[in-house]
Amino acid sequence: VLLVGYLGNSVLPVRLGEPLRAALVHRRERVGMPEALGSVLLERIVDVATLASLVLAAGIALGAPSWIIRVAALAATISIGVLAVLATWGVAPLIALGARYPGVARRHLLALAMQKLGRLALTLGGPHRRRVIGLAAGISTVAWILEATTFWLVGRSLGIELAPAGATLVAGVAVLGTAVPSA
Repeated sequence: VLLVGYLGNSVLPVRLGEPLRAALVHRRERVGMPEALGSVLLERIVDVATLASLVLAAGIALGAPSWIIRVAALAATISIGVLAVLATWGVAPLIALGARYPGVARRHLLALAMQKLGRLALTLGGPHRRRVIGLAAGISTVAWILEATTFWLVGRSLGIELAPAGATLVAGVAVLGTAVPSA
């Protein structure tokens, strides 16, 4: 499923591989579509938070150009802020508030959409998801460090002396530099 999603991101516009991956998980694992989309969205938020944080630390350590540090700081601040909100309150209270609006209850389709959004919101975060969000952040950090290690080892095999922080910076800029335009 993950590889099909990556393939979709490579050949489809606007990163449509992500919803494709959610649809496959929904079908294969008998998970609701809102829950599948929520898990994919949460994964992307965690990935951006951890990668931007690593790029920021590497950029500061290496004295990278100020624009790289500013962009990484902005991405890290926003994504970590979103993760903090998701781990603390989640978005379910906002969805519940919207569902109580008098016009929603009278419109069947709108009420159904709010119910689906509520299921998505429960998957995205809230106090009951803190452990999952923390675990995902830890796994993502390790995965990005391994990605940077790959860049470091390829550099060494080509005779390019690259510090580990430099490999982290190159990997992060390469990943974010290709992900953002395709999105």
